[in-house]
Amino acid sequence: MQHKYLTPKEVQEIYKINVGTLANWRLYGKGPAYIKVGRLVRYESATMEDFFQKNVVLTSDQPEKPLPSSGQRSA
Repeated sequence: MQHKYLTPKEVQEIYKINVGTLANWRLYGKGPAYIKVGRLVRYESATMEDFFQKNVVLTSDQPEKPLPSSGQRSA
């Protein structure tokens, strides 16, 4: 399996999350997991997708939790 690593700038372009927001999340230990090698920061694309799936907010007209993308129900 090939891993795709994104720079903060690429994350901003794809997911519309400002690079400053990403930097603040890293500083305060929030947001998606990232990889840091020296001064280089990278986000794995699969990690970004997981981050969004884990942060789904249901409204009052959506009583059930959405199914995981694999199609299996959570217990």
